[in-house]
Amino acid sequence: MNLLGFRGALILILLFIGAPVSAQKTQTDIFYDYKSARCAGAIPSDFRVKSSEKVDEAKRKIKESEVSRSDKKQEMEYAVTSGFAIDEMLSSGQILFGDSMSEYVEKVATRLLQKNDQADLLDQLRFYVLKSPVPNAYCTSNGAVLVSVGLLSRLENEAQLAFILAHEIQHYALKHSLAEFKKIKSTAASDRVEDKLAQIYSFSKENETEADENGFKMMRQAGYNLDEGVYVFDMLKYTSYPFLEVSLTVDSFETQFYKFPEEIHKHVAEKVKAGIEADEKYLTEQGDDKNTTHPSLDRRINRMRDLIAEDGNQKKKPLNFIGKTTFDHVSKMARHELLLLYLRYADYGNAFYLSQVMEKLYGSSLFISKVKAMSIYGLAHHKALEHDLDRYGCNVETSRGDWRPMIALINKMDLKELCAFGSRQMYFIKKAYKTDPFIDNAAREFFKVTQTKGLIRLQDLTIAKATTDKTADTAEKAEETDNAGVKNPRNRVKRNTSTGAAMGNYYMQVFTDIQDREYLQKLMKDMQYAEPTKEKEVSGNKKSDKAEQVINQLVLFPPQIELVYGSDNKRDLFQEEDYRAFLSNTWTDLGKKADVNVDVLKASIGEDITLDAINDYMALTDWIIERLNNDTQSMLLFNSQAIKEPMQRKKTKHVGWVSYEYSKARKEFSAETMVASLVLYPLFPVYLVWQLSKEYQFKELCVVYDTETGRPVHIKKKKFASRLRSDLLNAQVYETLYNVKYGR
Repeated sequence: MNLLGFRGALILILLFIGAPVSAQKTQTDIFYDYKSARCAGAIPSDFRVKSSEKVDEAKRKIKESEVSRSDKKQEMEYAVTSGFAIDEMLSSGQILFGDSMSEYVEKVATRLLQKNDQADLLDQLRFYVLKSPVPNAYCTSNGAVLVSVGLLSRLENEAQLAFILAHEIQHYALKHSLAEFKKIKSTAASDRVEDKLAQIYSFSKENETEADENGFKMMRQAGYNLDEGVYVFDMLKYTSYPFLEVSLTVDSFETQFYKFPEEIHKHVAEKVKAGIEADEKYLTEQGDDKNTTHPSLDRRINRMRDLIAEDGNQKKKPLNFIGKTTFDHVSKMARHELLLLYLRYADYGNAFYLSQVMEKLYGSSLFISKVKAMSIYGLAHHKALEHDLDRYGCNVETSRGDWRPMIALINKMDLKELCAFGSRQMYFIKKAYKTDPFIDNAAREFFKVTQTKGLIRLQDLTIAKATTDKTADTAEKAEETDNAGVKNPRNRVKRNTSTGAAMGNYYMQVFTDIQDREYLQKLMKDMQYAEPTKEKEVSGNKKSDKAEQVINQLVLFPPQIELVYGSDNKRDLFQEEDYRAFLSNTWTDLGKKADVNVDVLKASIGEDITLDAINDYMALTDWIIERLNNDTQSMLLFNSQAIKEPMQRKKTKHVGWVSYEYSKARKEFSAETMVASLVLYPLFPVYLVWQLSKEYQFKELCVVYDTETGRPVHIKKKKFASRLRSDLLNAQVYETLYNVKYGR
């Protein structure tokens, strides 16, 4: 098997020139209008105990252990670093438990441990799914096993998952993460919590080889087909490729009349050729031990094959024990989640491509069409703002595999060409799902961009018709000249418009082949955008703008604070936890005094946490991540659908995010200042006091959004020198509340 197991076995030619495949779906199918997975069932203890309490308990056990003083010191430092990092992940709104995916992972792990007489580990291990598109898995030092959506979406059977879980369980059982921490003792700074986790749980080549071999033994004892362990490494080698591939060329998007110019064909071909050469180099590097801290995948594959050879023929060994039907459901669910994650990170190139693949694989559905519509709109929106589409999933170099021609095409097209291209896609989506409100909104926003930024008249797209009559063509040419043989340039516009190519542009033929002209014209008429007119103010009835802007209800993400000390930027994680709790209470209490009802979301850690609170926090986290990844003032957001119900319950449309940073460090030594103080020797004592004093800096950032428009209604950035005091925080919170309330 090569690539992801499907590549080579699945050769699909995707045609974009027709309507979406008719789907025999009903609205009872959860995938027809798929909603993002949410947590369910009993809340695990990981979410009920404060981080500091968990770390204190771990430190107590270390103190009671019989290890050297130096080892105890390192283990305690590790307990603090890893304990808070794990809980930062758990409280990130990106962890699923009790859903179909995490329950399946737990079932496979339970069977694996029971068949290896290690059922006692079930009391130490907990199994979660991480909402990340990056294919990865972790087993933390405290026994939390995390499998990403990106990884689940690529697996082909239960046996492959079993090998991955066995590998991670071995890292836990052999305490590899602690051993590596003692060697490295530090981690690089990162904004993404999954990146921090990856840094902490990074292992040596020796650790990885040991986990491979012991995991292989667990897999064999459980009765799985061992060949699937090899195929896992095949899959890991190609994680920068889509989980499934469809061979696309530029002409996949063409019709008899809508054809791209030779210049575009040539450009795409050159980009694809250069990309293939770069891919070969990339894959070669993947197989070289020198380029990675892990053993090369080729080396690991060869070692696995040696072990399999000792075990005999694997053909009769099963791929699934829990059941293929269950696996297929989980796989399909993970792939739908993957599309949502690409939209969350504004990766519209990936989302658009995979929506086509999913449509081929599972048939059309309302959900897939929504993703496709959002992707088209997102690409056009950012193109109109002159944003680099590389940032939005259209990087030709990193778009490895058979989807590169599509990405090269999208990147090459100018705004008019992209809008015409998207208009055709949107036509078929809108025709298939005429009444869906989100698709209607996405279509209206897209066609608004097409008209206001792309400067395309929608009605011009409907009048294009194919003309192959040479006699008519000759007659039109004759009309362009008078008896003296003088041409009027205006006639060029008339002639080109009459042949369906206004101004001679190929993209005006985008709808020439459409048979249902009546619906096309109706749709284009319905989508015509008119600039809103400002209502005249009536004397005596004029409302105060400030009164209209008053915010009396606010949903607030848990306030974040970082306390950084010294030149090495060391953080006090215990104090940060205390200050986060203090700030949450301060915002709530001072909100009452300012007559603003502040609803601080629960961040998934604490004994009073509820399932509804966890899921509300997850939905709003998805929304704000999508909002932050779209670098624009106002935009339709896909996750607005998911937060509509919780925001209605909270009776507001405003959501806020606030963070604080406090740093304290010695002043940097200045030789010039010291020399000057020595020259003016009476000032030398003053210089010493100044040089030995600490520098204090306090920063605040607060942003409040209107969730209906995605537009920020309040932004506050403040920085000043001051010690950290509770009265300072109280003053800053009250000032921010006042400004938020009155739109200052």
